[in-house]
Amino acid sequence: MRSESADLARLAAFVGRLFQVPVAYAAMLGHRDRVMCRIGSGSTHWKDFKTLPVGPYLESPMVIQELPAGLPEGADLGDLRFAATAPIDTLCGQHLGVLVIADPVARPEFSELDLETLVELAAVIADRIEMRMIATQAMDSKMRYGEAEQRFRAMANGAQTLIACDEADGSSEFVNDSWLRFSGRHRENELGDGWQQLMHPQHRARVLDVYVQALQARQPFTVEVPLRRHDGVFRWMRGNGTPRFLQDGTFAGFTLCLTDISDYSEAAGGSAVEGCAVEAGVLP
Repeated sequence: MRSESADLARLAAFVGRLFQVPVAYAAMLGHRDRVMCRIGSGSTHWKDFKTLPVGPYLESPMVIQELPAGLPEGADLGDLRFAATAPIDTLCGQHLGVLVIADPVARPEFSELDLETLVELAAVIADRIEMRMIATQAMDSKMRYGEAEQRFRAMANGAQTLIACDEADGSSEFVNDSWLRFSGRHRENELGDGWQQLMHPQHRARVLDVYVQALQARQPFTVEVPLRRHDGVFRWMRGNGTPRFLQDGTFAGFTLCLTDISDYSEAAGGSAVEGCAVEAGVLP
């Protein structure tokens, strides 16, 4: 992929050839609307343009004939006799800079149509810059999301609670190390719908009904279910599911935390599977 500066240099060169002028560049703005850099041709006059206050004079398309007479007080563009500018603005109105063409030779033939063409070319440059900005922001967001995901997984793997992350379709995309120690299985066996194999067959349909309702409602849920431990013993687990949403509000699935409640159930007169009261349903 070409860099942004390479794209701007190519477009600036095209503008110079189109209007047949020796000076053609995209001037990018910095603090207090001062030109901080330029990409294109015409380095001989760059030192003069660099000090030109852009804000009040170059925010709108402009043609300056018979330079230096048309310049603001104190400005000096050397031997240039003609200049035309068009603002480089994003669709959301952010003022990025200005597209400049200039010539030591007067250009009285420069028409309104020529200025409109210059404005359209400035819009093309703005579109290119804006697309680069969006792509950069998206990449930055993706990197931040990846870092956050890594931190979450590190914390989840250090937790004693069994933790799973499910996608919007209900399939599991992550289980923590405690889950694997409990099941005694490889991680790939627990992903997708593999985790369902741990549930006691007599309770599987009931629990899945609750889970499907929660998926459809995008609501938190709690359920109690016997899961098979690595030694073949079923342990009663209380699971709390919390919906996850992306920044744009898109439902991304559930984070499920499971706590072993078998000892409490047995103390209350229940057993590992049979006789333990079941609490399940979508929470308000």
